[in-house]
Amino acid sequence: MSATLPDFIVPVPPELSRRCWECAFDLGAEHSSRIGSGALWHAFQSIVTERDPELLTWAECSLLLRAHRHLRGTRA
Repeated sequence: MSATLPDFIVPVPPELSRRCWECAFDLGAEHSSRIGSGALWHAFQSIVTERDPELLTWAECSLLLRAHRHLRGTRA
């Protein structure tokens, strides 16, 4: 069985997928100095420029939300 199978069974809700895309935009556009990795910055830029915001997978959403929290911290 594929590890990405749940992405095909239950798609990411559009609201969540769009928020995750916004995380990539936020990190790639405004806070590249905090990332500390050119490869990671380019990955965020790739998501923003090449992916439909509503077609991200569960795995991508998970990584984007975790990266955003780690690099930007929690909201006040």
